[in-house]
Amino acid sequence: MNTSRREARRAEIDRDHRLVALGFLKNLQRLVDDQLARVLLDDAVWPDQVLEAVQAVLEAGAAEHRHLNDERINLRGHRGATFEDTAPLPEVLGAYRHRGNYHGAFATMGDAGRVLLLELELPEGWVDRGLGVMLAEMLHRRGELWTFERNGAVHVFCRPGSPADQALSRRARRWSERGGTDEADARDCGPPRLRLVVDAV
Repeated sequence: MNTSRREARRAEIDRDHRLVALGFLKNLQRLVDDQLARVLLDDAVWPDQVLEAVQAVLEAGAAEHRHLNDERINLRGHRGATFEDTAPLPEVLGAYRHRGNYHGAFATMGDAGRVLLLELELPEGWVDRGLGVMLAEMLHRRGELWTFERNGAVHVFCRPGSPADQALSRRARRWSERGGTDEADARDCGPPRLRLVVDAV
């Protein structure tokens, strides 16, 4: 394995590890906040119940870690697979070709997740970046999409045929059919901040 491929593999592993750790800590923080609120309100709190809840969060994090590790190994073995990208895959990201259909780069995780939420036809007022971040991170940990940060942009790959892949493919088709104009893009991208980032490599 040459140095560039070794570095790419290390970066791929580091990305998964970071999001698994981040998800575990966020889930643990929500649990702690909830349990603290119950204690401060003098609700009945049993230590065994608290410990079981912590253990459940720990087991969920460990399961996500195993799943991403297994998927990373399995995907590398699928040589010769064909992909239906909606954006040209930058050459510098060629080492991640096995991650699935490439859907371009977004400014932030929140923007990528918000586009997916808009595809669910939720009222735009309900769709904020915090919820978008939560969704994008969750889908990454579940292996439905894979995200990679480079030069201030978030590149998005999707497992072929997954709901996220289908949603971003629909969006790309509408964008293409409507000519990519601002007027035609109110729901697909909204303001320019939700557009794909160009030259983000």
